[in-house]
Amino acid sequence: MRLRRHRGPAARPSGRTPAFQEIRTTLYVSSPLLLTAAGPLVLVGVSALGFLELETALLISAGVEVATLFLWGWRTGLRMGNGPLSALLSGLFDTVIGVAVVAVKLLAGH
Repeated sequence: MRLRRHRGPAARPSGRTPAFQEIRTTLYVSSPLLLTAAGPLVLVGVSALGFLELETALLISAGVEVATLFLWGWRTGLRMGNGPLSALLSGLFDTVIGVAVVAVKLLAGH
């Protein structure tokens, strides 16, 4: 039995370079995850400039992120094609998760 050398997580099993369409699809799918970091980053930057206290900026960004979770869930529900009620339930479910995370962080003193 011959052992294969581990090439790391970035190694492509096929050894080929991804096509432009594959890269576009990956960015299209993962862009909501990347965009959620923009709001808190801007608010922390505003805080660093002295326009806002850091604690206030973090609380605002938590609220914005919870609202973003709703929109993300709602849009995902619409993309799945199950109708507006399914989209609403998906958005509400994501919002409940976000509120729970914020509540745990507040209770923990973060």
